[in-house]
Amino acid sequence: MSKAPKVPTSTGMGDALLHELRVHQIELETQNEELRRMHDELSASQARYFDLYDMAPVGYCTISKKGLIQQSNFTAANLLNVTRTALLQAPISRFICKEDQDIYYLMRSHLLKNGLAQSCELRMLKKDGSLFWSQLAATVEQTQDGEQVLRLVISDVADRKHAELKAGALQNAIFNSANFSSIATDEKGVIQIFNVGAERMLGYRAADVMNKITPADISDPLEVIARAKALSTELGTIINPGFEALVFKASRGIEDIYELTYIRQDGSRLPAMVSVTALRDAQDAIIGYLLIGTDNTARKAAEEALLQAGALQSAIFNSANFSSIATDARGVIQIFNVGAERMLGYAAN
Repeated sequence: MSKAPKVPTSTGMGDALLHELRVHQIELETQNEELRRMHDELSASQARYFDLYDMAPVGYCTISKKGLIQQSNFTAANLLNVTRTALLQAPISRFICKEDQDIYYLMRSHLLKNGLAQSCELRMLKKDGSLFWSQLAATVEQTQDGEQVLRLVISDVADRKHAELKAGALQNAIFNSANFSSIATDEKGVIQIFNVGAERMLGYRAADVMNKITPADISDPLEVIARAKALSTELGTIINPGFEALVFKASRGIEDIYELTYIRQDGSRLPAMVSVTALRDAQDAIIGYLLIGTDNTARKAAEEALLQAGALQSAIFNSANFSSIATDARGVIQIFNVGAERMLGYAAN
């Protein structure tokens, strides 16, 4: 006799359903936990993006091929003194000084032509019309739509540029001073720069000496020979008379200031105090020399006057025609000249 099939009880079905619900609940909780983790990572990533992009110390802009700003960070907006929204779809040329726009377009042309990163320095325009010096670094990329865009990095270099301009103006003022001669040569000694001070002091025009002669050719040849001999003895090596003798110490990194007599174009002599410095490139190789000279005529005249005065004083003091007696504060004789000896009969000692 066959048995009837076993029918699940309602209690058994409930248990199975409850088990399935619990499994499903655990799966949902796991999924929720994963979603929360992904959300936290996304938030952290957005915060990093904000720090790295929006709050970067330089301005970032994305420029369309038509020259319109498609995207920018807060720093770019702050540099230009506008809101970030005001930058969107605005032409980048609006924020570049009119006189410097050719610099930007030339950089852009090179970038689009060869695809290599480019950079330039130009003046940018703030909302209030004031200008500031900036350095632009640009790269070109292709979007998913196949459109070329420029990634622009804007750095404020106003402080550096102003310092450079000030230093350049000061350097020009010093170099072009008429109060001292500045003569720059190449590594072989041939004159490359002859400033207005050198022209005034020595009487040569720059065009007469540049790329033609060395400073040794306008120096007293006997002094140059004497200097070569003295340096050869001092340094224990043979130094040839000529330009080498004028710059030998400087070429070895030794500070060198000495007296030298220049021969002016009219043949007259100019006593000078000359300071020599070796000019070096980034690899520390000598590329030339700078000789700065000051007119030593007044000092030489003063020294000569002093020598003459000393000789006269000595001649007078030691004259036999009158007595010269000097004492200390207590009246004790300290000096008794030959005139006193002759007139009074006492020996000085």
